[in-house]
Amino acid sequence: MTKKACAYIRVSDERQDEYSPDSQRKRIIAFAQQHSMMLCPEDFFYDDGISAKTAANRTAFQQMIARARRADHPYDVILVWKFSRFARNQEEAIVYKNLLRKTGVEVVSVSEPLTDDPFGALIERIIEWMDEYYITNLSAEVRRGMTEKAERGEAMGQAVFGYDRTTKSYVPNADAPQVLELFRAFAGGAQAAELAEGLASSGVRTGRGTIPTARWVRYLLQNPVYMGQVRWKSADGTVTVAQAHPAIVPPELYEAVQVRLRTAPRTRVISGEADLLAGLVYCSACGGPLVRAGANPPTMQCGRYARGRCSVSHSISRKKLVQAVFDGLRPVLEPVPACVGTENVVSYWQKRMKQTDDRLRRAAAAYQNGVDTLAEYRAVKERLEAERAEYGARAAAVPAFGENLWTQLQSEALPVMYRRMLLQAVAVRMVYHRREERLDIYLNGPGQEMTDDPADRTASWGHPCGI
Repeated sequence: MTKKACAYIRVSDERQDEYSPDSQRKRIIAFAQQHSMMLCPEDFFYDDGISAKTAANRTAFQQMIARARRADHPYDVILVWKFSRFARNQEEAIVYKNLLRKTGVEVVSVSEPLTDDPFGALIERIIEWMDEYYITNLSAEVRRGMTEKAERGEAMGQAVFGYDRTTKSYVPNADAPQVLELFRAFAGGAQAAELAEGLASSGVRTGRGTIPTARWVRYLLQNPVYMGQVRWKSADGTVTVAQAHPAIVPPELYEAVQVRLRTAPRTRVISGEADLLAGLVYCSACGGPLVRAGANPPTMQCGRYARGRCSVSHSISRKKLVQAVFDGLRPVLEPVPACVGTENVVSYWQKRMKQTDDRLRRAAAAYQNGVDTLAEYRAVKERLEAERAEYGARAAAVPAFGENLWTQLQSEALPVMYRRMLLQAVAVRMVYHRREERLDIYLNGPGQEMTDDPADRTASWGHPCGI
């Protein structure tokens, strides 16, 4: 009776010619032909570049096991080049082989023949144990090698912003002065978000090509590599080597930054021009939204351009763009009576105060339950109480917002939430044309629906505003 077979091929390191997919495939096909097994092209399962330490991450392996255990019994045997291709974890190997045997499926290594007797089963267990020992020992050897490199002060991993990597060390590059200025600015009171915007506006991008964020800046500020240190966590503890490479930041400045990172609360922006236009102004070249891109001076830029997905820069001063929006909408909004009263704004700030009170109660509960330390609770409490005081001051000093929608839109005393609602009620979309220095505003009204036709960008409104 001809046995129906499938084949499992796995490669964890493509440099191993012996284990290449083509090499494994040829030997499995030759074995199947030699033993008169039926092996179809669609019955090959591949996992490329995946370790056999655990089966959970091997998609093709899991698909093969599920198909082999079906009630219609599609396979009698699973062919592998070596048992190590099936699994390097002895426990998993035993579990899966037992599951397969219950449905009449046998796992066969084409390069490790076994006898069909108790001695053959013993040899199979020894092979499985050796496979597991190999990967366990390999992991230990890799960790030992990495620890040895760290103890020698050699470079560990990719170079961070401000450094280039040579074979065994880090060397400061042209970005090193920006790193030093970053540490000095933060130690002097600057916020991580502001520093991230400044880096973005100067053209700095992360290793992944994305715009710097506050989180990315904090990661840089905590990295001891800038003091010239190499730090590596091993099984025996943390290895730290000082003066392993040229330092960019003096130790005293680095320590001052660490103190501020631990103690300074993270501030939040309550309102601002960037929030007013976020998601409302789009790039004329690709249709992507304009986002915050710089802090000094405050600018906006096409978000796709910043990520390399748009070829036309649309950088513009926020102040200039906001004023263009005000000027362009004046003929539309000035004749319309005001719709937001002081009572609406007072209610808004009172609601923010109540939300802050709730957060204060949760912070107190976290301290009482031992989740936060006293120092952490104090920092959170001070920040929240400062926010609540600001909300209360705003609620107590709500001014009149003008007689029409245009004056209300310009009022900085009016919360950004209401000003955005006004913009969204009037304008479907705003498109900035960098080359023509023009902002097209598409009004929200009958006959003003937007389409993807570029002609609509000039036909939607007869009076686009200049910038």
